[in-house]
Order: sequence, then structure tokens, then C-alpha cells
Amino acid sequence: MRGPLAAAVLLAAVSACSAEGSGGASIRLALAADPDRCADFCATEAGADLLDADGGGTVSSVTAACGEVLEFAGLPAGHRYRVRAWVGRDGVRRLAGESGAVVVAAGEVTAVAVPLSAAVEPPEIATVSPDPAAPGGADLTVTGTGFGDRIGAHEVTLDGVALEVVEWAGDRVVARVPAGAAGDEVRVRACGLRSAVAPARVLASEPGSVTVRPDVPCLGLAFEAAEPIPGTADVLLFATCAGIPGIAGYLRPLRGAGCAFSGITHPLSRSPLAFAPEPGGTHAWVAYADGADGADGSIERVGLADGTVTPGPALPQGLAVRDVAFAGGVPWVLAGGDGKTVLLRDGATVEALGDSEAVAMTAAGDRVALAARDGFLVTADDDEVLFRKLSDCDPVAVAARGDWTAVACGGAAPGVIGVGPDGEPTPKRGTAAVPDALRLDSKGDVAFAWSEAGGSVTALHLGGTAAHAVAGQIGRLLSGFPGGSRLLFPAPDGALRVLDPYGSEGGCE
Repeated sequence: MRGPLAAAVLLAAVSACSAEGSGGASIRLALAADPDRCADFCATEAGADLLDADGGGTVSSVTAACGEVLEFAGLPAGHRYRVRAWVGRDGVRRLAGESGAVVVAAGEVTAVAVPLSAAVEPPEIATVSPDPAAPGGADLTVTGTGFGDRIGAHEVTLDGVALEVVEWAGDRVVARVPAGAAGDEVRVRACGLRSAVAPARVLASEPGSVTVRPDVPCLGLAFEAAEPIPGTADVLLFATCAGIPGIAGYLRPLRGAGCAFSGITHPLSRSPLAFAPEPGGTHAWVAYADGADGADGSIERVGLADGTVTPGPALPQGLAVRDVAFAGGVPWVLAGGDGKTVLLRDGATVEALGDSEAVAMTAAGDRVALAARDGFLVTADDDEVLFRKLSDCDPVAVAARGDWTAVACGGAAPGVIGVGPDGEPTPKRGTAAVPDALRLDSKGDVAFAWSEAGGSVTALHLGGTAAHAVAGQIGRLLSGFPGGSRLLFPAPDGALRVLDPYGSEGGCE
């Protein structure tokens, strides 16, 4: 996209002098300050048009080699002008801009500034591979258009840090990532113009890790579950608690900025089967496996700050709650029993899933996604319910983010299958062990799969070939933060561990 440059390039009046005769004046312009600007933007020529600011059209035009002075002489003092200027190469204007109206005065310097913006398309990245790249250093191959020859200001950056360029061509660049570097944003700068950010990721050799300790006054505190809070950078956690009569545990938000707990602590008398925060985190829908009256489960809407509790929708006769999610402004409930499973939206049945045994449900924006034991992925929103058959997959977990959904497959051939914006399942990416928990990164197309066997986390590109170990000997993956790719795990002594796969600081500013 064309637009103002990050570092403004200006053409400015360097002098103005009286011409011979009665009050004549001149305007002289040159590239501001640094003559190397011409080389940076691959410009060899410059030009300017002097325009009558009162609608009289073009008065005069001049051209020169880029970096040389451009002059308009013999101008009548007191007249209003605008200056349209450009720099380019081989007849192509690469940067162009126009000043505001100025009045020239005899014997005085008239300052003219012309901010230049890109007049050609900046470089565009099509692909970056491998993605994700292995930790410990790698060569990234970037393909696209508009890279040009290796002249002018050119570079490849990872999270703003310039990489060593190994190869450079008009449609392909190879850059070397040093050992220890990590990030998830790649850009190319060619002839001074920067591309848009490409969602390419380099895993950290040692992922950033921060331990967060809560101040909840109870014994045996242990974090059991977590869910991202829509519309925020925060996560809502449930922790069990011992030693306090009538209290099974707490719901408590963890702020994404600073990784600090908020002042809200909502006690629960029973441990929840599942919970789903509403956008903003003021309320949450909580599902219990057994109702307080001995029924097959119940659902409540709780106010996290004020402690209010409102009964949720009643379940159909003979069905027990399995899971709850919040999407499109309403709660969604998965319920089953008597050989059948149903999906309810705001208390009304949306779809009867027959004897399919749904194993998990999650929300992303206005939709929910659930996986069933018979190998089906079901997605639903306000308008439709879609069924997709997944080949050779016994689902054990599901995750969704943006336009992507991922399903963890168990059985004799464990792995992960993704469904992207085109709606087509990707080939299954095999894993060494069954992925017992799954989360997607901020771009949606890389899954972090946690396996209880060994407590390991693996990063897998959905539909691609890249798969790399991220961490080992780590507790169960609880959740990820809504605004990035950081992951949450329980830590010893009732603490939490925040892990950043693409950084070395843990992401807790």
C-alpha cells in the first residue's frame, strides 16, 4: 500500500534571492539534509513543478540529477505558489509529493517543504519458509515481487532486527537468522520502501519464561483450567483451593499486559466442568457436572466483580452438560446423554448430533467449533452449522482462532489436522505422541500441541511440513493469551508459567 514514508523525505528551500529588476524572487530546492537519500531510494533524477496556488495551473517545471539543486527563477514577489516534487529512476517516479501554498518575497528566504510518499508499489512478500523456522539459527527464504536489484537501502528484518543477506534477487531473498534470534514478523525493505509484515515465525532457542505467583490466601492452590477473555489481552483462570470451608476454588483474571493478576477473585463452591468468559471479562458462564440439587449438571452466569449469580438455560430432559462456550454474544452449550448429543445456542437446540460423542468445544469470534469421536469437525454460528469429515482422525482436542480450526487426533496415528479459511482440511501432521491439549498462535495457522507423555510442546504448521519441539518437561498446557502467542502452564507451588515461543523475555512487559 502506498502512503507516507516512516522516515519523511523532504524537499526544502535552501535559499531564495532577489532577481534583477523590481522585486523578482527565486525558489531553489534540494533534497533535505542527506545526499545519500537519493541512493537509499534508488533515485538518479529529481524534478519539480511550480504551480499557481490560485488555480492558474503549472507555471514552470525543472529537472536535474537527484541531489542537485532545482531552481525556479524570475518569480514575481508576493505571488502564491505550490511545489510538486519527485525523485525517480529511468523515468519512473519513485517518491512524489506536494507542498502547501507559499508566498515568495523579494530578498527573503522562502521555506518550502515537500513531504514525499511512495509513488510506486512497495515490495510485497508472498511466502516465507520455513515457517516456523527451527530455533538455533536458520536461513529464511522470502519470495515475492518488487525486491529489485541489491541497490539502495535494502534489508530483511525479523521483528525489526536486520538479518544477514545471503542471496538477493528481484523475486527471491535468502536471509540468515543468527542463533538466539526469534520473532514472528518478517519485512523486506527495497530501495527504501518497506513491505507489509509477513506472518513468518522463528522459534526461540530458549523460549522466554516468566513465573507468576498469585496472592490468593489458601492452601494447596493449583491452576486447573484457563480461557481467553474475548476483547481483551487477558485470561480467566480457575484454581482449586484447600483449607477454606465451602470454597472449592477461585475464578481470577490474569492480565496479559504485565502478567499480573487483577484484583477480582470470585470464589466457587464447586469445581466447574467448564467455563466461558464474556467479552470484557465482567461475567462468565460456568458449567457444573452435577447440579446443586443432584441433577445432571447446571449452568450459571456469574458476575466476577459483584458476585451475582443468574441461572443459565435449562438442559433438555435426560441430557447432561458437557461443555460451554461464548460466541456471537450468547452462550453455547454442548449436552449429551441417552446415546445422543445436542448443541444449544442461548438455550435453544441448534443441532442434534445423533449418537456422536463430542469431546471438546471452543469459541473463536462469532463461531464455535467442536470435535466428535467419529471423526467429524462441527462448526456453527448464527447462520449455519457445517460438518466436515476428518480422515484417519480420532479427535481428542480442538482449538480455534481467527479463520483457523485445529483438531488433535489420537489413536494409533496421532497428529493434528487444520481447517483454514478455504474450509478444506489439511493433511494430518503426525506427532510422536497423542496431543492432549492444543492452542493456536496469534496468526492461527501454527498449532502448539502438548502431550502428557513427556510433557512436551511441539509447534506444527497446519498444512505445512515444519514441526519443531518448543519445550519439554512442562505441565499441562492450560491456554494462550488472546493477543499473542504466549502460552500458560501450571508451575510448582501454585504458580503459573508464561512461555513465549517466539521471544526470549516471556512477553510480560
